[in-house]
Amino acid sequence: MEVRPSADIWFARLVPAKNWESTVQALRDLRDQLTLEVRYGISGDAAKLLEWIEGLRDKDYLGKWTPIVEEQLEKKIGIQCPWEKENLSAYLAELLSELNDRTPYELTLQPWKCYSEWKHRIRVSQQKSDEAVLIQQIQLLALKQGKAVPADRIREWISRLLE
Repeated sequence: MEVRPSADIWFARLVPAKNWESTVQALRDLRDQLTLEVRYGISGDAAKLLEWIEGLRDKDYLGKWTPIVEEQLEKKIGIQCPWEKENLSAYLAELLSELNDRTPYELTLQPWKCYSEWKHRIRVSQQKSDEAVLIQQIQLLALKQGKAVPADRIREWISRLLE
C-alpha cells in the first residue's frame, strides 16, 4: 500500500497471492459453499454459534475454552435467548446438544465465575472417530481379561476384517 502524507485520498493496490484466476476461483468456491445450517441440518442460532466458535483464533481461547459467551452473544455471535435471560444456560445447552448430535464437535457448556457473576464458556473439542471408540472398547475388554493389546495391533485387525 502506498501512503502519501500530503494526499487527500488514500490509494491501495491489491495483488493476488498467486494469480487472479486462482483468487477468483477461491472466491467462487467460498460463495458456493453450503451454509452451516444446510451442511449439518442445524437451526439458525446453532449455526451462528458454530460460526462464532470456528471463527475464533487460537489466541482467543483460554486453553480449550471459548471467551465468555454472554459478552459476545448479541454483537459477535448474533443470537438472543428467546426466553428470560435467567434461562440462557438452558438455551445454550439446547444449542450445544444440537451441535454435538450433528457436527464433528464435542461442545460442553461450563459455568464460569466472572467477578461476582456466573457466566459461561464453551469447551471445544473434536468427537472421537468410530474407529478410536472401537479400539478403546477392545482395549478395555482385553484389560478386564488381564491382557494389554496395543492400539496398532487392533487397528491392523480391523483393517483385515474390513478388506
